Amino acid sequence: VGKESLTVGSIVFSDSFLIWTDELELHIADVSVGTAEKPEGVKTSSDTGFVKQGVRAGYYLARVFSRFTIERLVIGENQFNVDLKRENADSYLLVIGSDSVTVRSRLIFNKDTVDAEIVEAVSSDFNTEITGSLQLDSATEELTGSLSALINGSFPVAVNFVADNKQIFFQGTEAGEIREIKSLVDLFGLRHNIQRWITDYLSGSRYHLKYFTGTIPWDNPIAILHSLEAEVRVDDTEYVFAQGLEPIKGRYTDVSFQKGVLEIKPHDATFYG
Repeated sequence: VGKESLTVGSIVFSDSFLIWTDELELHIADVSVGTAEKPEGVKTSSDTGFVKQGVRAGYYLARVFSRFTIERLVIGENQFNVDLKRENADSYLLVIGSDSVTVRSRLIFNKDTVDAEIVEAVSSDFNTEITGSLQLDSATEELTGSLSALINGSFPVAVNFVADNKQIFFQGTEAGEIREIKSLVDLFGLRHNIQRWITDYLSGSRYHLKYFTGTIPWDNPIAILHSLEAEVRVDDTEYVFAQGLEPIKGRYTDVSFQKGVLEIKPHDATFYG
């Protein structure tokens, strides 16, 4: 059974087919997801009203279809391919791919939740690998997760987060030995006159990321700077604060960032300027 095109709101489905072999499969050639323009002055927010219906629809559809594929999913300027295939009576294997991203995840559809185990998630653009677990809850309309990430091939972190229609709250710590910190600092988009004191002037043999936490509002992501907190201990510190002068050397240095204020505290420091 085939259908050339179907439009639902800002989503367009093209060339969809139902296939019956031993079980029922749904294959769609193209899905385009548009974005509606908001009136000027209206704040951006994520409408999660569809979450409850989507989770429950997924629960029942997972019992109807043994496989669901999208050859080309277009979201803005990004293109993906999607393959959701039943592994057994309880779980599905989801594979999402693009030129720069590969995700393999095991999904379990319940009546009120979707549970996901991320088997593998790789981004070549950010040289990042991620594993962990997620849960989408229709009752609270929240996405919660616990992830382990290796950023830039050298920066292992563990992160927990909760996201709703207003914001995402996250907290994390190191998940292994860290030899450089620039990869993480770059993610937060700090102004260079702040970041340089952490990544350009400060070096050491080992970084201990004690914690980081913050909140990102969907309607004003830059507001993360008002809530971002982090604390790092740097072993065998060398700190250059003026060109042409010898660095300050310390046994270790505590670096903390709290709500826009950077504090650097060398310990057992020496200076031979």
